[in-house]
Amino acid sequence: MMFDALAGAAPFIKNGQLIAVAVATSKRVDAFPNVPTAQELGISNFIVSSWYAMWAHPKISSTK
Repeated sequence: MMFDALAGAAPFIKNGQLIAVAVATSKRVDAFPNVPTAQELGISNFIVSSWYAMWAHPKISSTK
């Protein structure tokens, strides 16, 4: 069992190396309409989102 971002797992789901049991979003994902949400499976209030950020010291310059 694992939790992963859909972008990284999608190719493996499509080629059959992974089986998607559920998505942790409020509605089904268009790319995988047959995969239910966790809420549909009876796990209430299980909605997860992810985000990425880069942190740096304020004196770091993006130009040279």
